[in-house]
Amino acid sequence: MMTTMTGADAEIKKALDDTRALVLAAGFGTRLRPITEDIPKPLLPVVARPLIEQALAILNAAEIKNVAINAYYHAESLVEAFAKGTRFGQKVTISHEKPNILGTGGAIKKLEDFLSASDPFIVCNGDTLSKPDLRQLIDEHKRSGAMATMMLRRDRRALRFGTVQVDGEGAVVDIAGRLKRRGENEGLFIGVHAISPEIFQHMPAEESFCINADVYLPLLTQSPGSVRAVFTDTPFFDLGTPDDYAAAQFVAMEQKPCPFPGTIFGMIEGPQGVFVSQRAHVDRSATLNGPCAVCDGAIIEKNVEIGPEIVIGAQARIKEGCRIARSIVMPRCVVEKPKRKLWRRIIGSDFVLPID
Repeated sequence: MMTTMTGADAEIKKALDDTRALVLAAGFGTRLRPITEDIPKPLLPVVARPLIEQALAILNAAEIKNVAINAYYHAESLVEAFAKGTRFGQKVTISHEKPNILGTGGAIKKLEDFLSASDPFIVCNGDTLSKPDLRQLIDEHKRSGAMATMMLRRDRRALRFGTVQVDGEGAVVDIAGRLKRRGENEGLFIGVHAISPEIFQHMPAEESFCINADVYLPLLTQSPGSVRAVFTDTPFFDLGTPDDYAAAQFVAMEQKPCPFPGTIFGMIEGPQGVFVSQRAHVDRSATLNGPCAVCDGAIIEKNVEIGPEIVIGAQARIKEGCRIARSIVMPRCVVEKPKRKLWRRIIGSDFVLPID
């Protein structure tokens, strides 16, 4: 059936074609250590793919092809990972922050020339899992004339991270209780915003600052209605702790359809939620209980029993006779046969972390 593009549709498509984005990836991942000791959190594998690929996937779904990524902690790893762009064909500009990390606001300010080429531009976290509709966000932002539009989710975890209060007209009136104001609605900020270049006129002189605390909060008083909110029902995982990191991967394997299909990209799904890479080797005597995933180059030896709820990372090796469930085995890790079944663990080459 032939469809006709309306004038409004054409305007939205042009906005998307011209839109630029910043993926925030400079943080230390402190709460995940020692998992992040030698790798930046955005490059941590989530099932079969790096975490940051989810942010790049949602940008790609909105046809956003001009992307900047800021880098500080293990910056060289991010530079190497995206030297040739992304698997989605996006052109990547690496913004290397040195000698000091700049915070969310400073990261945006440093890229003023790059980001100001589109109105609005998108900023999203490179270390969370979500799947919002950026077309909806951009459309709502342009309709409202806001300076910034935050994507929120109605979520009881908002109390843990700090709620965003929104009035009946969609304007943000408070963030994390700093102004002691209540709105008709409240939500959890999922780290995705649409921002107009006008925002640069309201940034502090400092190099390092927070966009929420140091730009948005003052605007709530100085220019009411200039910061607005759009609600989304996207699944959302922060992955801030080892428990969160493991739980998100179990959900990605277990839920049907997969809420984050990019995480299992390149995997072949067998019966009962068993995902195995074509480049993995699984001995015929091994038992795989889904949901589970065996990633690129992993080796499962004789008489191994894995799962349910387990990810065997790329190039990991599970030696003969091991029994492991509800665990994450990190890439290149070798697991020897333990005295008893391994259960509720994140297993690295030089650490073992308990998880709930």
